[in-house]
Amino acid sequence: EYIVVIWPSLFFQLSYCNGVIILASNKEKELKKFLEEKVSMLKKELEYYEYLLALIESNVDVRKKEEKTQEIQEVKVGQKTIALITQSIDSITLRLLLNSEEKNLSIDELKNKIKTISTNAKIIVEKDDRGLVKTIHIKDLESPVIIEGILELVKQHLGLLAKGL
Repeated sequence: EYIVVIWPSLFFQLSYCNGVIILASNKEKELKKFLEEKVSMLKKELEYYEYLLALIESNVDVRKKEEKTQEIQEVKVGQKTIALITQSIDSITLRLLLNSEEKNLSIDELKNKIKTISTNAKIIVEKDDRGLVKTIHIKDLESPVIIEGILELVKQHLGLLAKGL
């Protein structure tokens, strides 16, 4: 049984025998490079679509609440957006674009830092089906000064964590 893979400038003939794929060409390095580039490109594309989805979901959440909010802020490390922050009159919502578990994000540490600024703050962590943290809601914030302080704290916390990931 033969499988022929044709891309511009690449032609490979693969044979499948007893569970083993055999490359019938001397262009193995070219195929490997091509596949690595393709995987990298697809990862970037996936990241872009996740970013767009998070933007759309953040906007939908804001409209549902019918509260006046400021623009959605991006938290970036280098060129990569790691989170989107939506701020309202008395709350902050973080939509994370990193795939990380709660312990990797040091959520308890973040909660303790937030509690030093606002003892009334309620912190709600939402996870997806795989147990990965997707959204963090910080509610019942008393004043714009407290909100600004927590915003800066969250940005610093996420930035430090992302550099370590």
